Amino acid sequence: MVLVSSDPQSLLNGAEQVYYQLQSEIAAFGLEDEVSLKMVGDIGRHDAVPMVIIYPEAVIYGPVKPEDVHHLVEEHLYKGRVAAELQAPVRELSGRIAWLSGYYVFSHSVCVSLGFLYP
Repeated sequence: MVLVSSDPQSLLNGAEQVYYQLQSEIAAFGLEDEVSLKMVGDIGRHDAVPMVIIYPEAVIYGPVKPEDVHHLVEEHLYKGRVAAELQAPVRELSGRIAWLSGYYVFSHSVCVSLGFLYP
């Protein structure tokens, strides 16, 4: 899952262009059946917007510019490596995104401990 921040400051800084570039690059790499892309509202951080958060690793990239997207998709989504040079400064998330991160860890642990395959 790939989330793009869409709070007012992110939108002013090009979040929509980043989103559309992500759509294009995900398709170009043939990942559209494997990667879900969504815009989300205010994620509780405004220091490096627009931000792109990639789950299940919960890696936070930002600020992301449209020209960064090809490298981000190739490195993280296609090759499976964190694009460290694009990561946002480390800070704790708050609100809905923090809850989602905790939920993923919990639900993944439950599925694994019960013997279910987790996609």
